[in-house]
Amino acid sequence: TNISSFPRSAVIAGVFVLVFIYVLAASYHIHRVNTEIVKADQGAYISYARQMVATQYDVVGGRNQMPLYPAVVSLVARPGQTAGELFMRAKYLNVALSLVVLFGVFALVRRTVPAFEATTLTLVVAFTVYVYRAGYVQSELVFYGLFFLSFLLALSLLAKPKFSVAALTGAALGVAYL
Repeated sequence: TNISSFPRSAVIAGVFVLVFIYVLAASYHIHRVNTEIVKADQGAYISYARQMVATQYDVVGGRNQMPLYPAVVSLVARPGQTAGELFMRAKYLNVALSLVVLFGVFALVRRTVPAFEATTLTLVVAFTVYVYRAGYVQSELVFYGLFFLSFLLALSLLAKPKFSVAALTGAALGVAYL
């Protein structure tokens, strides 16, 4: 079956339904599974983000965490907000980030395979890996997406070496490291 044979409105409606189901499942994890800030390193990311806001981004941190993710989390921090309040906001931010990464994965895969196969791969990744990790304040999902982009760029470098692709691969790997 070719997705392009479906009416555009049906495809858009299908995407909205799947995004709704994804957000609903991730919200379940936010409210029922991931309820403690001390699980894994979430508290450290929250603390780091709060320190960034309190010092107007003049904190160096422990240097044992990716600095880019706490900086992104700090964007949803509000002055006077408790760690618990930021924890809840950051979990929903991570769900939104995971959706952005998933749409990026689809766009990257779609460049090389037909829409049906790209959709299938994206749905498998979304509902077997991402939905279970989306409600956590951790950088893994963004890292997975950036690393996947880096991997595809490295493959294209092997097929057709170009300086611009090499520079882009290095930049993607650098951002993934951050």
